[in-house]
Order: sequence, then structure tokens, then C-alpha cells
Amino acid sequence: AVQVKEVTDRHGNSKLYAPHSLNLKAENSLDLRESPEGYKESSTLKVPVVDTGENGVFTRGEFAAITALGQMEYITPEEIARTVVLEIRGANTGKDIMSALDGSVLSPSYKAGLVREVALQDLDAVENDALDSGEAHPSVALGRLGPPELSKLLFEAALIKKVYEKIDGFLEDSSSEKSISKSLAKALESSGLDHLACSIGIPILLPDGQTLLRGPSINVPEVLGHATSAALEAKSVDQWAKKGWVDLRPANVKTWRSRFQQMISARADLRNAGSAAASRRSYMSARFEIGEVVAWIFNNEMEGYRIK
Repeated sequence: AVQVKEVTDRHGNSKLYAPHSLNLKAENSLDLRESPEGYKESSTLKVPVVDTGENGVFTRGEFAAITALGQMEYITPEEIARTVVLEIRGANTGKDIMSALDGSVLSPSYKAGLVREVALQDLDAVENDALDSGEAHPSVALGRLGPPELSKLLFEAALIKKVYEKIDGFLEDSSSEKSISKSLAKALESSGLDHLACSIGIPILLPDGQTLLRGPSINVPEVLGHATSAALEAKSVDQWAKKGWVDLRPANVKTWRSRFQQMISARADLRNAGSAAASRRSYMSARFEIGEVVAWIFNNEMEGYRIK
């Protein structure tokens, strides 16, 4: 079911807060858990989501990413239940897990592929209506679905889409990476992505590389035991920004340019060579779908793809 719903992030938080600005150069450590009392509450975490039942609630960005080609993809609960019932009745489904565990794993289905597209279209329509009316926030991520890079990349892609609308528009901008970084940072407030990201534990590193927008909690770095702070070092900041912070520095803009160029190139190959060119390297969507973009990154940069 697709609906606008008040939800919680991975820490059980359902509030949005105006982020605080932190000068990393002036700090010796990073406090990962601050009291919400020091933050101004702006609204509630209310976004368009798709409720997949026992698998949980996902935003449009998360749903598109995990169900994309090469990722977890998609199969409906009804198809699983039908196979179970047939096995109980003694039918030969070929999915007998006792005889061949590997051969019994159900694969993504054609039906689920059709349902996926309908769900994304419904999410798109509900999100547009909710944003127009001010009822909810952009359906990007909740921070509950791993790895940490997922939410970080979804927010970066959403911000680029907010400014440029299309991938081609971003690539056609001949401005310097530094200028583009400033444009993305300028769009933060009007997009509402700053409150949303920071409130669910995803801080934002501004173009100067020193200013960090944060909320009461920070998901990355992850610390062991009862520790609630981490030492701040230049090397650590680079690692954390790559792992789980929205990174608006010029160097990351250059990285996104390279990614999009590879996607467009692979799209051209698919158009010219047909199905022979269809692979993980192909960007299959005809539009700027942030979940599809992040799935492409997982498939091609992180080697995090399905092998069956």
C-alpha cells in the first residue's frame, strides 16, 4: 500500500529538527548523540512510503534502490505463499528446499516487476501531491535500510535532481565543481532535505569541508560499546563523508559527474547493441530515478550485486 505516513528512523525518532552548524576544524571530537532538547523541532517525519508488509516500510528512494535490477529485486508475497501451498499439497514445484536449497530459492518475477513499476508510479503521484500541499517531506530515505551509503547517496542524488531535474542537465553544466557545490548547498534549505537528512542521522558536509550540518544523532561513524563520541581527524572526516555523510565538497561533485557520464555511455551502448549490452553497467531507467542511480552505484562501484 502506498500512502503518506508518519514514520520513524532507525533510532525510533519521528521528529524533524533544524540542523546545527558545526565547525569541524574547531572541534577535537564528534558527539554522536546529543539531546534533542537543544534542537528546534520543525515538523514530523511524514513522507510518502510503500508498506510491503513483513518486509517493512520504504521510501520511494529506498524501494527503487533495493528492487532495481542487480539488487534484491522483487517477488510478491502471494507468489511465495502459492508455492508453499503447492508444496504442502505435494505438487512438484521444483522449489523443494529440503532436496536442493540453492535451487529452491525463488527468483525475482515478471509479475513483481510490473507491480514494482506501478508502486513507483503511485509513490511518485502521492509524493508530488504531498509536496504541493505541504503535507509531507520528500520520499528519499529513513536511514533504517543498510548499508549506510544507501541513505547518503540517495540524499546526494535527490539534491542533484532538485537542482538539475535531469542527468543530462547536470552533465551539461560547464561550471566548475566548486560552483556546482555552492549551488547544491544553496538549494538545501528550499528543498527541505537538510532538515530531513540531519534529523534521521545523516549529517551534511558543506562545500568548505569544515562546516557540518547535523541533527541530534549521527549514524556514521559507528562506535563500539558505550562510546558516544569519536576523535575528529582529517582522514576520519574523509572516511565518514564517503561512508554516510551527504558530501557537498567539489571533489564529490567530480565523482558524481564521472558516474553520470558512465551511465549515459552505457545507455548509448544499450540503445545501439540491444539486449546484448544489457548488464549491471547499464542504467535502465529512462528518467532521473534516484533509487535506480544508487542501485547502479552499488552494482558497479561497490560490487554489491546479486549473483543469482
